[in-house]
Amino acid sequence: MGRRAVSEDRTKDTATVGRFATRPPGERSGELDGPDVSVLGPVRQPSTTHQFAYELLKRAILRGTLQGGARLVQADIAAELNVSITPVREAMRDLAAEGLIQLDPHRGGVVREVSLDDVREVYYLRKLLEPVAARRAIKRIGRGTIDAAARLQAEMDAERDPGRWVELNRLFHGVLLDAAESPRLAGMIGMLQDAATLYVAHTVKQRPIRLDSGNAEHRAILDAFIRRDAKSAQRLVVNHLKSTIDIIEPPKAG
Repeated sequence: MGRRAVSEDRTKDTATVGRFATRPPGERSGELDGPDVSVLGPVRQPSTTHQFAYELLKRAILRGTLQGGARLVQADIAAELNVSITPVREAMRDLAAEGLIQLDPHRGGVVREVSLDDVREVYYLRKLLEPVAARRAIKRIGRGTIDAAARLQAEMDAERDPGRWVELNRLFHGVLLDAAESPRLAGMIGMLQDAATLYVAHTVKQRPIRLDSGNAEHRAILDAFIRRDAKSAQRLVVNHLKSTIDIIEPPKAG
């Protein structure tokens, strides 16, 4: 990421964001000091400084540039991004709502660390609920939703940036989920999918080939939806979820 984006705070044995300098929306002055953050993946024309800060921090977390335990200090981030503290505070609240960071009144924010117990619980519940949603969605899904999911899949097929791929992955599953037309079910699964985003990012970082295998699994799921084959869709969804947790689970002894 050019010069270091995370500097060590040796007195507290933790990490803090540093030198995220780049131009926020509307800023047209000369070059700012700091590293080139384009390696985080492009921030897609954010319309507000809040969106700018949110997308940049989220991409850094999903790519693993900001790892579990990294400390996020609002004032430091605001200074590096050349924005006020308010949009940074709002961005961090959004990230906390998605389960990517934990807010601490004394430390600002801390990037969530991968927890084996948490990932087991999240994926256990997803494997229970998402096949139900798939069965409902297949009965109701329209051509427009199929096309939207296909466009997201095509973008994922071409995407090699892990952070952006994880974001597209979340959107892909969300589009199919919405077709179930069950707000309460969508709310429960959406919360679990948000919590799982960090774990999907972890698997992609740990095993980059997961981009290709994940794309193949998505295409199979989408094909089952197109064929309105509920049983196949349910089986494929469960196997897709299992393939993620299998990467995270430690190998069994013996």
